[in-house]
Amino acid sequence: MLKEKLVKVALRRTLPELAQSPTVGTDDPAIITLLKRTSPMKYIVELYVGGKVFKEEVYANSPKDARETAEARNPTAKVVGVNVSFK
Repeated sequence: MLKEKLVKVALRRTLPELAQSPTVGTDDPAIITLLKRTSPMKYIVELYVGGKVFKEEVYANSPKDARETAEARNPTAKVVGVNVSFK
């Protein structure tokens, strides 16, 4: 019951808000994992169309989401690769 409440609170708040909140236990591994999954990262998706390979930056929660977003933006392109960008 308590974990369900924490998950609902975590989904409504950002990480800085959770860090300052005394009511939410951010030491719980389940909450930490959930917070890591919900914060988007920048991915570089390499696409191939018409003999050319080009890169597109996509913000997504997972590589799968980044691939789907890039495919939706470029429906005729073939995805060559998906990598996380740390820049």
